Amino acid sequence: MKFPFILVYIISSFLFSSSICKKVWKTSDGNSPVLIAHRGEKVLLPEHTIPAYSLGAILGADFVEPDLCLTKDDQLVCHHDLYLTASNTDVGSRANFEHLKQHTPTGFKWYIQNFTLQELQTIKIFQKDTGIRPKEFNGIFSIPTFQEFLDTIHDLNYKLGRSIGIAPELKEPAYHNSNRRPHF
Repeated sequence: MKFPFILVYIISSFLFSSSICKKVWKTSDGNSPVLIAHRGEKVLLPEHTIPAYSLGAILGADFVEPDLCLTKDDQLVCHHDLYLTASNTDVGSRANFEHLKQHTPTGFKWYIQNFTLQELQTIKIFQKDTGIRPKEFNGIFSIPTFQEFLDTIHDLNYKLGRSIGIAPELKEPAYHNSNRRPHF
Protein backbone atom coordinates (compact mmCIF):
# COMPACT_ATOMS: atom_id res chain seq x y z
CA MET A 1 0.00 0.00 0.00
CA LYS A 2 3.02 2.31 -0.08
CA PHE A 3 2.75 2.88 -3.82
CA PRO A 4 -0.51 4.91 -3.58
CA PHE A 5 1.13 7.18 -0.98
CA ILE A 6 3.98 7.93 -3.35
CA LEU A 7 1.58 8.50 -6.25
CA VAL A 8 -0.53 10.91 -4.18
CA TYR A 9 2.62 12.73 -3.08
CA ILE A 10 3.90 13.11 -6.65
CA ILE A 11 0.54 14.38 -7.90
CA SER A 12 0.25 16.87 -5.04
CA SER A 13 3.83 18.00 -5.62
CA PHE A 14 2.98 18.87 -9.22
CA LEU A 15 -0.23 20.63 -8.19
CA PHE A 16 1.67 22.79 -5.73
CA SER A 17 4.77 23.16 -7.86
CA SER A 18 6.60 26.42 -8.32
CA SER A 19 4.49 27.58 -11.27
CA ILE A 20 1.43 27.68 -9.03
CA CYS A 21 3.35 29.00 -6.02
CA LYS A 22 4.83 31.83 -8.08
CA LYS A 23 1.34 32.90 -9.20
CA VAL A 24 -0.09 32.80 -5.67
CA TRP A 25 2.76 34.07 -3.51
CA LYS A 26 4.74 37.22 -4.14
CA THR A 27 7.68 38.79 -2.36
CA SER A 28 7.21 42.06 -0.46
CA ASP A 29 8.14 44.01 -3.60
CA GLY A 30 5.54 42.13 -5.68
CA ASN A 31 7.97 39.91 -7.58
CA SER A 32 7.75 36.16 -7.86
CA PRO A 33 9.92 34.30 -5.34
CA VAL A 34 13.11 32.55 -6.39
CA LEU A 35 12.79 28.90 -5.47
CA ILE A 36 15.88 26.92 -4.49
CA ALA A 37 15.91 23.13 -4.26
CA HIS A 38 18.34 22.88 -1.36
CA ARG A 39 19.69 19.29 -1.44
CA GLY A 40 17.20 18.58 -4.25
CA GLU A 41 13.64 17.45 -3.58
CA LYS A 42 14.43 15.88 -0.23
CA VAL A 43 11.03 14.86 1.09
CA LEU A 44 10.19 12.13 -1.40
CA LEU A 45 13.74 11.13 -2.36
CA PRO A 46 16.96 10.81 -0.39
CA GLU A 47 18.69 14.18 -0.40
CA HIS A 48 21.76 14.90 -2.48
CA THR A 49 21.01 12.22 -5.06
CA ILE A 50 20.67 12.72 -8.81
CA PRO A 51 16.93 11.84 -8.73
CA ALA A 52 16.35 14.36 -5.90
CA TYR A 53 18.12 17.12 -7.84
CA SER A 54 16.20 16.19 -10.99
CA LEU A 55 12.81 16.19 -9.28
CA GLY A 56 13.54 19.56 -7.65
CA ALA A 57 14.25 21.04 -11.07
CA ILE A 58 11.26 19.32 -12.71
CA LEU A 59 8.98 20.70 -10.00
CA GLY A 60 10.16 24.19 -10.98
CA ALA A 61 13.07 25.19 -8.78
CA ASP A 62 14.96 28.17 -10.18
CA PHE A 63 18.20 26.96 -8.59
CA VAL A 64 19.44 23.61 -7.32
CA GLU A 65 21.94 23.75 -4.48
CA PRO A 66 24.35 20.87 -3.81
CA ASP A 67 26.64 20.74 -0.80
CA LEU A 68 30.12 19.60 -1.78
CA CYS A 69 32.82 17.63 0.02
CA LEU A 70 36.22 16.39 -1.12
CA THR A 71 37.23 12.74 -1.23
CA LYS A 72 40.64 11.34 -0.34
CA ASP A 73 41.61 11.60 -4.02
CA ASP A 74 40.38 15.23 -4.24
CA GLN A 75 37.13 14.58 -6.10
CA LEU A 76 34.11 16.77 -5.36
CA VAL A 77 31.03 14.80 -4.30
CA CYS A 78 27.56 15.96 -3.31
CA HIS A 79 26.75 15.33 0.35
CA HIS A 80 25.41 17.51 3.15
CA ASP A 81 27.91 16.60 5.86
CA LEU A 82 31.64 16.05 5.94
CA TYR A 83 30.89 12.53 7.11
CA LEU A 84 28.60 9.55 6.62
CA THR A 85 26.59 7.86 9.36
CA ALA A 86 24.96 4.46 9.65
CA SER A 87 21.56 6.18 9.69
CA ASN A 88 21.94 7.99 6.36
CA THR A 89 23.94 5.38 4.40
CA ASP A 90 24.73 1.67 4.41
CA VAL A 91 28.33 2.32 5.51
CA GLY A 92 27.69 0.89 8.98
CA SER A 93 26.94 -2.52 7.52
CA ARG A 94 30.09 -2.59 5.39
CA ALA A 95 32.95 -4.48 7.07
CA ASN A 96 35.42 -3.24 4.45
CA PHE A 97 35.01 0.32 5.82
CA GLU A 98 35.15 -0.55 9.53
CA HIS A 99 38.73 0.77 9.75
CA LEU A 100 37.51 4.24 8.66
CA LYS A 101 34.93 4.53 11.47
CA GLN A 102 35.64 7.27 13.99
CA HIS A 103 34.01 7.65 17.39
CA THR A 104 32.72 11.17 18.07
CA PRO A 105 30.66 12.64 20.94
CA THR A 106 27.54 12.29 18.76
CA GLY A 107 28.19 8.73 17.58
CA PHE A 108 30.19 6.93 14.93
CA LYS A 109 31.07 8.75 11.73
CA TRP A 110 32.95 7.92 8.56
CA TYR A 111 34.60 11.04 7.14
CA ILE A 112 34.29 11.47 3.38
CA GLN A 113 37.88 12.70 3.12
CA ASN A 114 39.04 9.19 4.11
CA PHE A 115 37.33 7.52 1.11
CA THR A 116 38.45 7.45 -2.49
CA LEU A 117 35.79 8.26 -5.03
CA GLN A 118 35.70 4.62 -6.12
CA GLU A 119 35.06 3.47 -2.54
CA LEU A 120 32.48 6.17 -1.87
CA GLN A 121 30.43 5.33 -4.94
CA THR A 122 29.79 1.82 -3.61
CA ILE A 123 27.93 3.26 -0.61
CA LYS A 124 24.15 3.65 -0.84
CA ILE A 125 22.10 6.55 0.57
CA PHE A 126 19.15 6.32 2.98
CA GLN A 127 16.31 8.77 3.47
CA LYS A 128 16.43 10.87 6.63
CA ASP A 129 14.21 9.42 9.34
CA THR A 130 12.10 12.52 9.95
CA GLY A 131 8.47 13.33 9.31
CA ILE A 132 6.63 11.43 6.60
CA ARG A 133 9.61 10.80 4.36
CA PRO A 134 9.14 7.45 2.60
CA LYS A 135 11.84 4.79 2.85
CA GLU A 136 11.09 3.00 -0.44
CA PHE A 137 14.17 4.49 -2.10
CA ASN A 138 16.64 3.59 0.67
CA GLY A 139 19.72 1.81 -0.60
CA ILE A 140 19.08 2.53 -4.28
CA PHE A 141 21.11 5.67 -4.99
CA SER A 142 24.80 6.45 -4.59
CA ILE A 143 26.59 9.66 -3.66
CA PRO A 144 26.98 11.62 -6.92
CA THR A 145 30.02 13.52 -8.05
CA PHE A 146 29.79 17.24 -8.71
CA GLN A 147 30.36 16.48 -12.40
CA GLU A 148 27.36 14.13 -12.43
CA PHE A 149 25.31 16.90 -10.81
CA LEU A 150 26.47 19.43 -13.43
CA ASP A 151 25.71 17.02 -16.28
CA THR A 152 22.22 16.40 -14.87
CA ILE A 153 21.37 20.09 -14.53
CA HIS A 154 22.79 20.83 -17.98
CA ASP A 155 20.62 18.06 -19.45
CA LEU A 156 17.53 19.32 -17.59
CA ASN A 157 18.10 22.87 -18.85
CA TYR A 158 17.76 21.48 -22.37
CA LYS A 159 14.89 19.06 -21.68
CA LEU A 160 12.80 21.52 -19.67
CA GLY A 161 13.52 24.42 -22.00
CA ARG A 162 14.50 26.84 -19.26
CA SER A 163 17.52 27.91 -17.28
CA ILE A 164 18.09 26.19 -13.97
CA GLY A 165 20.78 27.84 -11.89
CA ILE A 166 23.17 26.14 -9.52
CA ALA A 167 24.37 27.32 -6.13
CA PRO A 168 27.13 24.92 -5.03
CA GLU A 169 28.43 25.17 -1.49
CA LEU A 170 31.78 23.68 -0.48
CA LYS A 171 31.21 22.44 3.05
CA GLU A 172 33.74 23.75 5.54
CA PRO A 173 36.49 25.03 3.17
CA ALA A 174 38.91 25.57 6.09
CA TYR A 175 38.49 21.91 7.07
CA HIS A 176 39.36 20.77 3.56
CA ASN A 177 42.31 23.16 3.36
CA SER A 178 43.74 21.95 6.66
CA ASN A 179 43.71 18.34 5.47
CA ARG A 180 45.44 18.53 2.10
CA ARG A 181 48.25 20.12 0.12
CA PRO A 182 48.16 22.31 -1.87
CA HIS A 183 45.40 24.34 -0.29
CA PHE A 184 42.36 25.45 -2.24
